[in-house]
Amino acid sequence: MPGLDRDSPAASDAERTRPALITTFAVLAGYMAPAMIYDALPPILPRIAEHFGGGRAGEWVAQMSVGLAILGTGFGGLVAGVAVARLGLRSTLICGWLLFAFFGSLGFVVDEAQVLLASRFATGLGAGMLLGACTIAIGISYSERARPRMTGFGLATAAGSAVIFLYVAAIAAQASWRAPFAVHAVLALVTVPLVMFARFPTVQSAVKFSLSELTVAARRLAPAYALILVLVLVGNLFIVQTTFLLSSRGFSDPELIARILVISPVVIGIANLSFGALEARIGLNYCVVLALLCFAVGATCYGAASSLPLTALGVGVGSLGVGVGVPAAFVSAMNGCDEKTAPHGIGLAMALNCFAGFLAPTIYVPLYHLVGYDATYLGIGALMVGSAILFLMRSRVRSMPVAGGAG
Repeated sequence: MPGLDRDSPAASDAERTRPALITTFAVLAGYMAPAMIYDALPPILPRIAEHFGGGRAGEWVAQMSVGLAILGTGFGGLVAGVAVARLGLRSTLICGWLLFAFFGSLGFVVDEAQVLLASRFATGLGAGMLLGACTIAIGISYSERARPRMTGFGLATAAGSAVIFLYVAAIAAQASWRAPFAVHAVLALVTVPLVMFARFPTVQSAVKFSLSELTVAARRLAPAYALILVLVLVGNLFIVQTTFLLSSRGFSDPELIARILVISPVVIGIANLSFGALEARIGLNYCVVLALLCFAVGATCYGAASSLPLTALGVGVGSLGVGVGVPAAFVSAMNGCDEKTAPHGIGLAMALNCFAGFLAPTIYVPLYHLVGYDATYLGIGALMVGSAILFLMRSRVRSMPVAGGAG
């Protein structure tokens, strides 16, 4: 955030409020809940679709069991900004974990599609509060130089836990397709004690904004928000949508799906861990270009052939784009906030991240049925190449006056 560096009094105070391990673990644990939203259910999505009638209608219920959870996570990000500003980080995190545990586990017992989908939205609401609060904690506690590293660590925690969730879900599904829902409560039981004993940084009290302040903040953050929408929407192709691509090609066994999908969190986790060093070397703009090009190559691998090895390669390359592009967009949003706007500005960034995930099935399902999976992926691959070129040209044009002035 502008004006907050390591040598300033504010930065020193923030450093002193960050005790060693327990608070760090409590913050990083918040990134595990959205990972479960994405990765605990994909191995059983074909079973959910079959249970609710199969065909297009059953597939829609299965897609929306993830999509509505992601939508709820988006609203949770908005709630997190308000809640953190008014209640503080601890209370927001506790509320988020309680919502996540209770409603996330309801799928274990409910048998009506409407109730299942409503519970998934509420689960996402809790996950969004957790993700938003933990990202706000990073944004208000770390300098501009340190945020890429800590954001990468947070997202790497999500990716690493996603590997575990994929295998746990696949194993649990051997007993019942409902069993993965119970993992939500287990995760909350482990993490809530961390929140109870952690010491969180102080958050500036809730303030009112004038219309002019909101306009300036919105103009400053708009590019980062647009970037989040694009990167997350396309990145969804290499996570949730992969399940349905494989199923359309005759690969619907939960264990096989898990073995393919596990490539994604592994690659994303490695990219997240390396993001701080990569950003320091090439800058945020080139990180975005790299992400778009990875999306292009990954989507082309998906659409070029139906072989599992090529699909697995597409998962890996596309996931590399997710691992580099998403933290780049989040850091861009953090850097566009000051201490006053951080809770709401970062919370909205988290919300847009999840809204993009919710939009994915509303766009991709009709598109698949209209032109097919292969054409969809090949078309998006071409679009990403064009987007990378345009973004690079825009970045260079914007940097020219600065370079000229420096000369």
